[in-house]
Amino acid sequence: MAPRRTGIGRRVAALTLALLLGEGLGLHAQMVGPRMASRSELNALLDSLQNVAINVRDGDERRDLQNRISGLAYRLQQGDIWPGDVIDLSVNAEPKWVGEFSVTPSRHLELDDIDPQPLDGVLYSEVEETITLHLARYLREPRVRVDVLKRIGVLGDVGSPGFYNVSGSNLVSDVIMLAGGPGGSANIDKAQFRRLGERVAEGRPRVAWQSLSLDQLGVISGDELYIPSQGPPWTAVIMGLLGVAVSLTFIFVRI
Repeated sequence: MAPRRTGIGRRVAALTLALLLGEGLGLHAQMVGPRMASRSELNALLDSLQNVAINVRDGDERRDLQNRISGLAYRLQQGDIWPGDVIDLSVNAEPKWVGEFSVTPSRHLELDDIDPQPLDGVLYSEVEETITLHLARYLREPRVRVDVLKRIGVLGDVGSPGFYNVSGSNLVSDVIMLAGGPGGSANIDKAQFRRLGERVAEGRPRVAWQSLSLDQLGVISGDELYIPSQGPPWTAVIMGLLGVAVSLTFIFVRI
């Protein structure tokens, strides 16, 4: 078994390197600031970035700072919880409130027998307290444990393709391994994230996926990591010949 694990590990490392060389995810969705930072810490970071931006003259550096400032202000206003996220919840003495519950399209947590809890504007660091205060209306001294998960598709040439509920703190390689690792014919060079069927790109070199989390990359629930298979060697030749045939047909029709 050890050689197989080593082989999978090498494939994951190779995939990470290949993803580095392509286009990256849209940084407009990238999380700014630490995942579990408090609101006061994020406000302090926002003030710091704004003060730094005043004295920056370089156009690219200033633009990058402004993007971070805008992203951080947006995060503070809108929060971290979005439709499709999954709340992994445990509440003392209440089995009906234990499990994984999807955030509704209106950004509410809906539990049996109680009013829905709005989660718009709530940061990761505030989720547990927010839900605890809500449940305190129905329970005496509720003990609550909460984790927020993203529902991510890992599709294509992997051991167990499908959708997985994973923490936004996971690395891309963690998610691939959860899905059984890349298959033996995985086309590493063509691996990509997709959102609503479209490749998510940022128009600049990829950031270092091996050192950044899904949150930091801007991955959201519903996104898919697609890893296609490599065709046999003769596939490329056939496709090339078909391309030539189509081109010749087009020329003759024009003539």
